[in-house]
Amino acid sequence: MSNSPSRYCTAEEVAALIQQGQAHYARVDNPPYIKPAHEYIPLLPNVLKLEHGVRAVFMDMDGTTTMTEDLCLHALETFVRKAKGKYESDDWAGLNPERDYPHIIGSSVTANVGYLIQAYGKEFQKPRLDRAFIAATAWTLGHRPSADRVRETKSDLLALGGAGILEDPRYTALVEMDSPQSEHATELATHYGPFLDWSIPENRVRCGLAIYYESLHAMLLHIEQGHSASVADKIYNDGRTHAIVPLNGVGFLHALVQGWLGEDTAAVAQWHSEKHQCPMTLTTEHLNKLGQYFEAHPSPVALVTSSTAFEAHVVLNEVFSGLIDEVAQWPLSEEKRACIQAGFKDHNTFYAAVITASDCHEIRLKPYRDLYNVGLHALGILPDEAINVVGFEDTESGVIALRAAGVGVPCAVPFEGTAGHDFQAASHIQAQGVLGAVLQQGLFMDESAL
Repeated sequence: MSNSPSRYCTAEEVAALIQQGQAHYARVDNPPYIKPAHEYIPLLPNVLKLEHGVRAVFMDMDGTTTMTEDLCLHALETFVRKAKGKYESDDWAGLNPERDYPHIIGSSVTANVGYLIQAYGKEFQKPRLDRAFIAATAWTLGHRPSADRVRETKSDLLALGGAGILEDPRYTALVEMDSPQSEHATELATHYGPFLDWSIPENRVRCGLAIYYESLHAMLLHIEQGHSASVADKIYNDGRTHAIVPLNGVGFLHALVQGWLGEDTAAVAQWHSEKHQCPMTLTTEHLNKLGQYFEAHPSPVALVTSSTAFEAHVVLNEVFSGLIDEVAQWPLSEEKRACIQAGFKDHNTFYAAVITASDCHEIRLKPYRDLYNVGLHALGILPDEAINVVGFEDTESGVIALRAAGVGVPCAVPFEGTAGHDFQAASHIQAQGVLGAVLQQGLFMDESAL
């Protein structure tokens, strides 16, 4: 008989453990097809100031490093339009920012799709769903944007009882089309529709995810192929030439903690302060000491995102291209600018780790701590060292994931779409993003550590 302690606990034993343990917990609502409906996650202690320097910096991608939220919202709306039969119609105004956005910004895609199904599901038309799902799966299998999505797509077809469709010559022809035609998808939908049971919540979510990812990945493929301007025109229609750009101060923060700025930190800080109208409350001397600290003690930067590896690759390529252009304007010597631009040439070599949804599973993304645990492990950061890590997130879910993983300084950097989130779990809330965290808070470093 094993002498190891039992992992089975009664409610009374758990209550006793809670009283002895952590003071704060977060409630996580699981997708409707996952039991139990809720889970409670202990939140590890956080700190306001780092007395022993910055061990590492964690960056979220969407809403923190760059803004792809508009592309994601467009893809979510595309799902609803296709399900309602309003894809090419002007008689539906679209998603309601006031009512819908708080529920579909800052959560996992699964949660976003689940909300839209609850909000609009009564208006969905089954023949439209059948056709859109079949066309979406065919597009994904034909374009193969990522191994993850191909695997998930085949799993969806098997789970929904449409396994035979993979061997159907008509479906094979649809897969081989550059843009699957609706009339061919309609014929297949008529034949396989009876197997596609959308009355089951999990099935509806699978369907919504397939349609969402087809729309999002089609836009990202266009960007990867050099057509960022056409995607920007589709989303914004305001003449901009790039659909994805770095957010204010991201390049400055990255260059600073890598130790590339040194005694030029204050000059570059002043440039950012004036350009982005972000007040600089720290002295020139303090900022230069900060730059010299990181010059002597560079901190690794890791990116942790709930996006897939394919999505992160395309988005970060665009972001780092924008960073190279921005550095050309910084008040530095030509030689130093060239060195920093070389450092931003490839996001894969810049980041110490890029952790994506492909390293986990859709049902275990933020606010679960899994992605950040993977990130801490990838950087070789021991549990006791995590208290000296800074993490930036723009959503409540992200901040909870940081705190649950033991990251010592989870900083919330909300944008308009997440300004109403509950950030009680954060050490700091910085309305002016990562730029404010440097110009006003010295990246949370205690002056005694400089």
